[in-house]
Amino acid sequence: MPLTALIYSILLLSAAINFDKGQNIFLISHLSLIYKESFKSFKNSKEYLLISPSKKTITINITTPSKEKQEQKNDNVFVFSTAHQAIIKETLYELKKEVINDDTTMEDFKRVIESCISKKTDNPDSSIKLELQSQHCAMFLEAFFIPFVHLFTLHKTTLKESCRYFKYATVENYSAINYDSINKKGRKLITNAHKETYAKILENVKSQLSKKLT
Repeated sequence: MPLTALIYSILLLSAAINFDKGQNIFLISHLSLIYKESFKSFKNSKEYLLISPSKKTITINITTPSKEKQEQKNDNVFVFSTAHQAIIKETLYELKKEVINDDTTMEDFKRVIESCISKKTDNPDSSIKLELQSQHCAMFLEAFFIPFVHLFTLHKTTLKESCRYFKYATVENYSAINYDSINKKGRKLITNAHKETYAKILENVKSQLSKKLT
């Protein structure tokens, strides 16, 4: 403790004793001033700095997602314009009966495209029934549907990802496509008629997109 602070402490103690005895009233009347000066001196000393609590500053950094990350979250969301829906309508007209079941709606087709884009791995809410035998499904997907999705949305899908949203025709009903089965050598067949149909539709899609979406 500094000498000044020690002296003031002694004076305070002495004043308190004298006050108790009724003496040295003048000194006692200045007790408040002496105390303030003593504390001020002590406050500036090293001892005070050592025992006084230090202030801690907590800095909270609030960060917001960058615009780039926000855009990445929306990368798998595709908005169908009026032009897109018109193209889907024309496509379904060309595919129905021979390739796709006649009951397939535009909403069914859109949901399958959206599912391929988002790469959902759970059971799809909607699937499209094909009027094809299982050995013709792989080429339908590789020669038509996969390039169609890429042209339409600029997103890439694969045979394994897309086949889960389609069913092939059996004698009595429709069955889910098995990727391991349709991907085997010798199981990827296509008729000339179907090949021409797929090529014709894709060419039409390219033409329509260049006209309506520019």
